[in-house]
Amino acid sequence: MAVYVMEAFIECGSDKTAVEAIKQHFQGLMVRTRKGDSTHCVVWVYKDQEENWCCIAWPHGCGLGTPAGVRPELTDAEAVKDLQDALLAHLRKAPAFRFALVDGEVDDVRSFSELNEWDFQNLHGLIVSNELWEQFKMPANFEYFSPNCMWLPRKLI
Repeated sequence: MAVYVMEAFIECGSDKTAVEAIKQHFQGLMVRTRKGDSTHCVVWVYKDQEENWCCIAWPHGCGLGTPAGVRPELTDAEAVKDLQDALLAHLRKAPAFRFALVDGEVDDVRSFSELNEWDFQNLHGLIVSNELWEQFKMPANFEYFSPNCMWLPRKLI
């Protein structure tokens, strides 16, 4: 069975206040699976190579990169989907950000310029601020995510 880190990657641009608000939003968040297993989110904030502030939040125990190791009950497909849904639901209520992605190993999206270079219209699960959606010329395949964001719905895992 492949185990990877289910995480939310949130990029906030150059605004440190925005990333601190995102960090506070996810810090200590408890997420639960349908089977009743629960864990808290671990949050990490950093500045990328383009000097933009980023936040990564992931359910503790759901992947190889967790300090205390993997909790097997959090790694089956159903549990991972439940944790992904919980991260997405919490992100819908988050303070402002530029773009985000909730999936496995999402830190492959490392910077705004890389996002701009990729075929983002095929990056399922991508959530962008309304400003970016307009900047990207309002792609028709994006849908409403929250009052401040649009997204390209993820494919089911």
